[in-house]
Amino acid sequence: MKILVTGSAGFIGSFVVQQLLARGDEVVGLDNINDYYDINLKLGRLKQAGINEESLNWFKFIQILDPAKAYKLAVSISPKIIIPIHYGDIGAKDAL
Repeated sequence: MKILVTGSAGFIGSFVVQQLLARGDEVVGLDNINDYYDINLKLGRLKQAGINEESLNWFKFIQILDPAKAYKLAVSISPKIIIPIHYGDIGAKDAL
């Protein structure tokens, strides 16, 4: 099953990604890799999830502050499930 996980490099999001991958799901991770805390911790979590250095060259670190753009991205990916771990500056009420 294709699942979109926002905040996929964070503490909770990376654990969710690893569990979904372990059960065989196709995971699309979305994270802006901000500097709220050590970026190397986040990059390390991505590597633990199986995203290696070569993959990081195409991994898109984006931040979507506009809920309409977030929705457009989700529609283009066509996931069966969206797991919102963190919404950053827009807040959950604006993103849903």
